[in-house]
Amino acid sequence: MSAGSPPSFGLFVTATGTDCGKTWLTRGLARALTLRGHRVAALKPIETGVRGEPLDAVALAAAAKDPSLAHLPGLVRLSPPLAPAAAVTASDPPLPSIAALAHTVLEHARAHDVLLVEGAGGLLVPYDEAHTVADLAASLALPLVLVARDALGTLSHALTAYESAERRGLVVRALVLTHGPWSRDPSIESNARLLAERLPAPVVALPACPDDDDALSRAAGPLLEFLLPSLAHAPGPQDS
Repeated sequence: MSAGSPPSFGLFVTATGTDCGKTWLTRGLARALTLRGHRVAALKPIETGVRGEPLDAVALAAAAKDPSLAHLPGLVRLSPPLAPAAAVTASDPPLPSIAALAHTVLEHARAHDVLLVEGAGGLLVPYDEAHTVADLAASLALPLVLVARDALGTLSHALTAYESAERRGLVVRALVLTHGPWSRDPSIESNARLLAERLPAPVVALPACPDDDDALSRAAGPLLEFLLPSLAHAPGPQDS
């Protein structure tokens, strides 16, 4: 996959924490873009909690209709379901530097015209002693889509994550609120409105839908209308 030009545009999908719906959203975007005729590299560079198959990476590859994306060399796969800095053990090979990992991601994305990268956990999850997931997004020079649960507590979580991204020079193209078992409280009546009043980026609620790539693509499709005009070209990894 080293031949070809770099992707013409891309996104880094991150979140306010774990289990917010990053994989669901990335799958939906990957399938929606694939159905529009794009060659999509939907990648999960860092995946922990891997027992056998890297399930998130496999799901993204299936959504992009390219199973080979799930088993690319040079990406981080760790067994404990912890932050990478805590999951790596003495028996594991050393973690690649952020710059090296970003370079690997971009090399794997050649011959595709869209790069979708799903982060691990939340934006500031520790990668190693000195870096976080945010540093990978910065090294890739990709704009963010920030995912948050549509539930009580999301206002502070989302605003804090947005401010953290902004302080690091990262551009948040959209905040996506996801529904799930947690969405059973009165806050869902006001969360999107209050966040939209406080953030310059669009705030979009991803409706509940079946766990199916085509259904997810229909749910995520309207988000593309906000994102496609402003998706950034990934020029190459920056020094970390």
